Amino acid sequence: MAKRNLYLHNVPVEQALVTFMSALEGKYTYRSEKILSHEARDRITAQAVFARYCSPLYNAAAMDGIAVIAAATAGACETTPIKLTKLNKGETFLRIQQSTLL
Repeated sequence: MAKRNLYLHNVPVEQALVTFMSALEGKYTYRSEKILSHEARDRITAQAVFARYCSPLYNAAAMDGIAVIAAATAGACETTPIKLTKLNKGETFLRIQQSTLL
């Protein structure tokens, strides 16, 4: 089995940004323009876009996920992962699907 690469050697954000920007230098030009929202398909925003109102107006899961028993994850981190067992007799996690929430 191949050794797992967890990318645990971080560099400061400032250094990473300098490295990233220098790699792009001369390859891409940056320009922005204002267009109507219905013309924006397959485009990239020049800055963050925020909705005026949340939809739905209540807390709801936006996707399927996994529910875990918090005590079963004690001590887990990137360097010391913990294997969870499927909820039956072992009972440490349960798959959640939107269809089960409706």
